[in-house]
Amino acid sequence: MNRSSLLAGVLAAAIPAQTAPFPAHLLSDLHDPSSVPASSDPAGFTPVGASMFFVADDGVHGVELFRSLGTAATTTLVADLRPGPSGSAPAQLVAVGDRLFFSADDGTHGRELWLTDGTAAGTRMIADLVPGAAGIQVGATVPFGDRLFVDIGEPAGGIEPWITDGTAAGTLQLADIVPGSGSSRGMLPVRLAVVRATAAGAEVLFAAQTPGLELWRSDGTRAGTVATGVALPSNLLFLSGGQALPNGRVTFGAIPSQGGGSNEADVWSTDGTPGGTSIVAPAVGIGAFIARSARLGSLALYAAGDTTAAVVTDGTVEGTRLIGAPGGGTIGIAKFIGESGGSMYAFGADTGTLQAVYRIDAHAIEASRVASFEYLFDGGLLNQPPFAGFAGPRIVAIARSAYTAAVAIDLASGTTTELARVDPTTNRGMAFAYGRAWLASRDPVFGAEPTATNGTVLGTTVVRDLRPGLVTGPNNGSSPFGFARAGGRTVFFATLADGPALMSTNGAPGGTTPIFRGQVSRFGVPIQVVGSRFFFVAEASATGPRLYVSEGTAGTTRAVEAGSGLTPSVYLEELVGLGDEVLFMGSTLIGTALYASDGRSIREVVPFGGNLGARMRRLGDRVLLRIARSAPPFDEIWVTDGTSAGTSRVTNASFLGPAVLEVWRDRGWFVGLGSSGGYELFATDGSPSGTASVGPLQAFAGGSRAEFLVPTADRLWIAGSGGVWFVDAVGTAPVPVSALGVRPWLTSTPPVAVGDRLVFNALTSGNLFAVVATDGTGSAATLLVDARGIYLDVGFVGLGERYALFAQDAFPLADRRLWVTDGTPGGTRALQSLDVRVVGQSIPGVAPCGQLANGLVYLAVNDPVAGVEPYVLDPGAVAERLGTGCGGVGRMAELWSVGDPVLASHTSVLGRSSAGHAAIVLFSMAAPVPSRLPLAGQCALEVDPSFAAIPGLTIVNGSFRYGLGVPDIASLAGMRVALQAAVGPTDAPLGFDLTNGIQWTLGF
Repeated sequence: MNRSSLLAGVLAAAIPAQTAPFPAHLLSDLHDPSSVPASSDPAGFTPVGASMFFVADDGVHGVELFRSLGTAATTTLVADLRPGPSGSAPAQLVAVGDRLFFSADDGTHGRELWLTDGTAAGTRMIADLVPGAAGIQVGATVPFGDRLFVDIGEPAGGIEPWITDGTAAGTLQLADIVPGSGSSRGMLPVRLAVVRATAAGAEVLFAAQTPGLELWRSDGTRAGTVATGVALPSNLLFLSGGQALPNGRVTFGAIPSQGGGSNEADVWSTDGTPGGTSIVAPAVGIGAFIARSARLGSLALYAAGDTTAAVVTDGTVEGTRLIGAPGGGTIGIAKFIGESGGSMYAFGADTGTLQAVYRIDAHAIEASRVASFEYLFDGGLLNQPPFAGFAGPRIVAIARSAYTAAVAIDLASGTTTELARVDPTTNRGMAFAYGRAWLASRDPVFGAEPTATNGTVLGTTVVRDLRPGLVTGPNNGSSPFGFARAGGRTVFFATLADGPALMSTNGAPGGTTPIFRGQVSRFGVPIQVVGSRFFFVAEASATGPRLYVSEGTAGTTRAVEAGSGLTPSVYLEELVGLGDEVLFMGSTLIGTALYASDGRSIREVVPFGGNLGARMRRLGDRVLLRIARSAPPFDEIWVTDGTSAGTSRVTNASFLGPAVLEVWRDRGWFVGLGSSGGYELFATDGSPSGTASVGPLQAFAGGSRAEFLVPTADRLWIAGSGGVWFVDAVGTAPVPVSALGVRPWLTSTPPVAVGDRLVFNALTSGNLFAVVATDGTGSAATLLVDARGIYLDVGFVGLGERYALFAQDAFPLADRRLWVTDGTPGGTRALQSLDVRVVGQSIPGVAPCGQLANGLVYLAVNDPVAGVEPYVLDPGAVAERLGTGCGGVGRMAELWSVGDPVLASHTSVLGRSSAGHAAIVLFSMAAPVPSRLPLAGQCALEVDPSFAAIPGLTIVNGSFRYGLGVPDIASLAGMRVALQAAVGPTDAPLGFDLTNGIQWTLGF
């Protein structure tokens, strides 16, 4: 069964549910302000004997491996594996005896396994497993005696278990469990791997996907790597917390798919045989906690959650007992810290979300609270560095309050003492050895540098300032803007410490990297995606603004060469994709022209002459242009198919008016001066005969150019400072929304549609700024937020069909807030206090507070520590439009999401087409990039080619609708689903038209 068929099987009707977006948080501190010291950002602290190894960037060698004994003199670079500022980026640091295994990329061999004894001479690559620059993928690692059990991914064998003794000859694949390029390891739940003692010595007991879930054992040889015969249930979503006990048994936590991963977690035990494998503690609480485990003497501890704080077991049913929450309440253990005096200490939160340190005794009935304070928990389940541990008799942990700091907790008194400040963005975990804790603190003089502490203020010192000096550049952060969806990632412009760059992100801090170095054009041209590529405008060195093309990596990003007779520094404005090309208006010293580029060169389509601007919108197989001139004939509407012969003027007269142009229901819509001398709404199919006035905007205040068109599934809203109107069909005149009671204030922020309401800024009768909404019924506009005379000019961003975000000032003046609304007073609230800045410098006069891309909202926020940096917000369930529909001349099919894909709800899609009599809805897992269809004109497939199809929908009065249920399965949250519809028969090359796509991100 393919993924699309599986998806078709799980979409079923259920009960509606709704929630609000999650608060925004810092995505990445891309540019430290110049007012703070430079930082080496040490990470990956790993003790080996008396030495502490870590990776850091000293500003000269890039990210490389360092070693320290706790003094400045003994803190040195181990080896410069990749000379220059790039660094070899060591990762997966693992201590095995007195040696350190790690992976690194020396720039020649790709990422491979390395070994060091702490000296440059004793640092070497173990083996070049994949010759060339591609390298290997390194997964889970488990020390096995004096060797390392490691998951390695390489093209020929997939991800499989390997063993290495630190030599090329002693590095081998233990078994190709899934033959060929298939993988038996590397994905949950198969990461489970535990070393246990046996009568013959020791073995690694690990899980493998074959495709069933099995337990395997290995003694470190190929002959001794075999299946145990233990077949685990196929419905296990997650295995973790493996503990090898002295009695030869191995315990682990497991989450079955029943309960959606939120409840019914089990504790298992095995002796490596089918008869000796069973559940010892069934359904012990919340599944999210079961991955947290620890050893307490000869017993294993597992966090349970709810009324059961923990499970303690010796691997047998008789030796398993439950330890309750304090006072009979509920508790969630976030992390086991360590053992002291025969008791286990842990972080947890009780019913009232009070965070505290708890003590757990193996024979106690309940856990007990030791000290209350807000801690920083990493939240990860696998391979996450610890954020707490013992340094002598004290617990050292990362605490969170007004700022983040390392603190010491005295177990006797329950008091906490601050040791050092820590920035959450630079803290990379801690390590504990020889009575000290090691971490990356942010010192006011040295910046984020390696620090050691014994748990006291006097015993906390910066080991060495590896990167002295101040960061250069303006004290304003990276100032991100221009966020745009580019396949499965989001790209945006930012200013880093070493200059401007184009960034690519998957929405996570570790997944945010630069792919182009250069200044974005000051004209703010938005990024345009065309198939698997995207085009953007930037300036590198002194070349001036140029057109660039990229496939999302640094190696595929390059400037597009200008054609014959063209200067490469074309003044670019707006980019629009048409087929495999991008069209744009550009001005040179000899005038303005329409240009096209296929990513290899630039060609002139048709010259216009003079200096002018333009708005461009796709309409089926052509592009509409609104040409704005500073002198007669002023504004005109043109149409082009990308060729000189196919470019012509649509309007026969000048249309002076607000420079707006939108496409809705097979028409291009714009506002201009009509025959009566007043402003009117016009519609065009791209031909002179098909261009006509729809009706006057009688209430419009003459002379204002603040005009916006907002298309939705059912209406086209028209908003200006003179009023609000709407049309609900192509042939109807604009309907004025009377008795608003307010005056729209749209000088720079466009309104946004939320469900059946239009939300916009306005001035009340008392000349106070406010956020209001109307459903078009003619009643007074509904007041959502009265800003009491204070207004922040950072506007709305729509979150699918349910919500919109906006930024607004409040008292006190410095307390800028991010708000969320569903268009009703009861559904409008302040989400959090954030100093939100403009992120969309793409269209003149438009200043949204954020940008929705790939299911996440990206914001530019003035962070009190990091400066203006990118923030990310998860709106939960959300629907986004993908691409543009295709059709024949003057025709474009549309698809809208009616509601958002909320888990446990039923939603639908609404399609519109002026051609054909039947529709087929296609859906699949979201494709990373659209695919072009051969011989299909401008059509692009926005779903994955392995789509599932729902045929037989009849088009009635130009529309069709199909409902889909979203299952009540919490683990589906974040899944992306793409939908698109084909309508026919039509005169298109393939006999059908395609709508635009819809990307659903499932959630709450």
